[in-house]
Amino acid sequence: MKKQLKPVFAIGVYFSWWLIVFGTSFLAKHLFSKEGYMLGFYMGILGICYVLYLLLPAIMDRSNFKSYLEVIGFTLNKHSIALSILLVLTFTGSIIYIKTSMNSSILPGLVGLNYLIYMQPPLVEELLFRGIIPACFNNYPTYISGCISILLFASLHFRNGIQAILFSAVIGLILFVLRVQIKSLIPGILIHYIVNSGVTIALLPLLLLGFLWETYYFINRIKYAKRT
Repeated sequence: MKKQLKPVFAIGVYFSWWLIVFGTSFLAKHLFSKEGYMLGFYMGILGICYVLYLLLPAIMDRSNFKSYLEVIGFTLNKHSIALSILLVLTFTGSIIYIKTSMNSSILPGLVGLNYLIYMQPPLVEELLFRGIIPACFNNYPTYISGCISILLFASLHFRNGIQAILFSAVIGLILFVLRVQIKSLIPGILIHYIVNSGVTIALLPLLLLGFLWETYYFINRIKYAKRT
């Protein structure tokens, strides 16, 4: 039997996010120099969230931990592995193309230790907003868990204005649909990183991969429907 997460847990996860953000910001300002603040801040959030929502569940409930990972989508399957490999290959190809034919300074997500900073939002936000929070509403229709996931994710970006909120909502919708279809967070984490990385040219093969995946997914759904 799969582990069940209750809706009230989603509330705790959402508000814990804000406590972690403000608390880590406060500590990072006092523990790191101005140059090291961003790295300390982002890595602090990553560490705290993964201790709270992966390490502690593993320690406190070993017998149900595998089920917990399956429920939140922190697993791999043949589709997620194949798509992840394609995402890594196309992203790597985009980087190589830019570095050999353009100015590499247009890669903010890959300069110095910035790649570590850019890793935190995909790793944490996918875990919380496409993994744990929607899983708390598994007993409800998918559109309800989807709407909650999208709204809460978009709300993280309210300080950046209405355009950022709307863009986040669209990205949140796409990543939620992918999470439901593929039953894994891993491809979504990679896509989130690619979108945040600043490697604009990588978005073209990303769109192509998205189109191919959706075509493959719906062809299989039609075949399955015909068999049943």
